[in-house]
Amino acid sequence: MAVMKKMDYIYKNAADQKNPLEGKKVVLVVDENDPVNADGVCGHLEIVGDSDYNPGFYEKYMKRLIDIGLSIGGLLVLFPVYLAIAAAIKMDDPGPVLFTQKRLGRNKKYFKLHKFRSMKMCTPHDVPTHEVEHPEQYITRVGKFLRAHSLDELPQIWDIFVGNMSVIGPRPGLWNQDFLTAERDKYGANDVKPGLTGWAQINGRDELEIPTKARLDGEYVQNMGIKMDIKCFLGSVGVFVHDDGVIEGGTGEMKREITFKDDIGYDKELTLSIVTYNSCEEIPILMDSLKESDYFEKMNVYVVDNASADVSAELIKNNYPWVHLYSGKDNLGFGRGHNLVIEHVKSKYHIIANPDIRVEKDTLRKAVDFLNENPDVVVVTPYVRNVDGSQQFLPKRNPSMKYMVGGMFERQFEFCRKWRDEYTLKDQIITEPINVEFCSGAFMIIRTDALHKVGGFDDRYFLHFEDADLTRELRKVGRAVYNPQIIVTHKWQRDNKKIDKSFWTAFKSMLIYMKKWR
Repeated sequence: MAVMKKMDYIYKNAADQKNPLEGKKVVLVVDENDPVNADGVCGHLEIVGDSDYNPGFYEKYMKRLIDIGLSIGGLLVLFPVYLAIAAAIKMDDPGPVLFTQKRLGRNKKYFKLHKFRSMKMCTPHDVPTHEVEHPEQYITRVGKFLRAHSLDELPQIWDIFVGNMSVIGPRPGLWNQDFLTAERDKYGANDVKPGLTGWAQINGRDELEIPTKARLDGEYVQNMGIKMDIKCFLGSVGVFVHDDGVIEGGTGEMKREITFKDDIGYDKELTLSIVTYNSCEEIPILMDSLKESDYFEKMNVYVVDNASADVSAELIKNNYPWVHLYSGKDNLGFGRGHNLVIEHVKSKYHIIANPDIRVEKDTLRKAVDFLNENPDVVVVTPYVRNVDGSQQFLPKRNPSMKYMVGGMFERQFEFCRKWRDEYTLKDQIITEPINVEFCSGAFMIIRTDALHKVGGFDDRYFLHFEDADLTRELRKVGRAVYNPQIIVTHKWQRDNKKIDKSFWTAFKSMLIYMKKWR
């Protein structure tokens, strides 16, 4: 039986419980003859050297003092919450209140991680949720709530107190997540203490693919300091309050039941992708106008349905047989949904469009003609009008804190309104095509080769700012242009019921954007 150091919860003496990779650098060797590991990959880890990481003063001393202070305060303040959660777990599914797993700590040292139990007693142990078949059948009613708001992680405050974890850091991986371990070693993310929350957690959580998650963990290690820790801590508030990014069984691989041809759009000059989510009322707006377009015969249309709860997918399947429909079980977000199509597109030009856009008969022809006549232009965004004919000011300048503040207080202060007008180009009268910094994802037509060159949308964004980010990437290749002579109608309206959740999603996306383009 493993012997653990008192008040430490790190395995010390038992040979079979000491990680042979502790303090070593490793790589993943993919081998079909090996068993499938916890990340769903056949392969094994091989040692390539020793870790030479030396923690700085902040990490070694200041960070530990902060961890002790916050963990003591958290244990005292949250004690009544612990009791309430424990009682709810017991009533919902009798059994232990706490759940423990062997995880990788600093330098890949094994330790016991504590969580409130959110799964039923019959759930397989030491298996990540994404490897459990139909994981939703094992989660308890209380557990669903705890996970949605990250309350199941609260016992890890004890792990912070005893020194196995930190408040901020890469989330501790399972001992058998070889792919994650190897990817993190590329960026030094295994050299530091794991955390209760971290940079990756406020940039996507479960829906991030493993290489992206490891890269973000590496960014945290590279920029570790009081400023970075405060940014992660504040960014985590929105994640804990809302359930964005929590996908039952999520590991970034998503196990999407979607199959794509490798040559979609090869026979057409133009392709168009749409991402739908509970969009059954909007879908006919775009589809019917596309059918009437004078470019309809020269294009292919692709729809990725993000696990809509309404009849969006059925509506497309039954009424628009010319649409290539791909329907998955997960909500991938805007950019990642489009990326599923983008990575396979072989057309000359590709359009990103919202389902509530209506094109004019000549919209697509004018857009294609403009790109043909201007080979240095890589992306074009049109004049967008409301249903009543008024203008939507969607082309913009690059986002900045100044413009974000202007948007928040434009009704209260005149100078903020001027900032907002400057941001949305509302301070200009534009009648001819001009270069712009930010093309709206509501409708943009892009050269496919340029789109492939920049790799499509950055998959760290779930919603908001991904179009601003993509435009900046595309402008490294060529010009981004707003052409007011190309016209679409956008049936956009604010849903007050969604404002609160949208705010937190936008806030997290803003942090990603500002960090990337600072």
